[in-house]
Amino acid sequence: MVLTDRHRWAKVLTLVALLAALCGWYSWRATHQPTGYQRCMSDPVAHDGRLLQLSLWRVQAVGSAGYEIAKTERDVPVLGPSADLQRGDVVSVVGHFDAGRRVVVEHRRQLHPLRRAKSLLGVLGTLCFLIYAARSFRWRDGAVRIRA
Repeated sequence: MVLTDRHRWAKVLTLVALLAALCGWYSWRATHQPTGYQRCMSDPVAHDGRLLQLSLWRVQAVGSAGYEIAKTERDVPVLGPSADLQRGDVVSVVGHFDAGRRVVVEHRRQLHPLRRAKSLLGVLGTLCFLIYAARSFRWRDGAVRIRA
């Protein structure tokens, strides 16, 4: 049976190896497969007018005619109003690619002002879980036991 304790370490190591392979494949795909703005820049004429959805990107620079955002790709120029933006803000942008100017022309933008607070809340939740786990379990006789 699959869920028995027999060959437990082999099953755990197989699972860890599969998860590591999945993470490696995802990382390779994210960095080597052109998507979004990167794909548009690989052949600008073919992708002229393509709709792009750029979610949760960080503002790198703000100018009078637009701004630049970055995530896995650096220095993506966006043509749109920038009066309410500051360097370091997190935004999601929907726009189309303009091959002549090699920019994303903004149709819609959403600011995410609470993004940092959400990240800190996630770290706090993880720390609380780790403290709970450390106080609720103990290592005894070569196994994890529930504290009584």
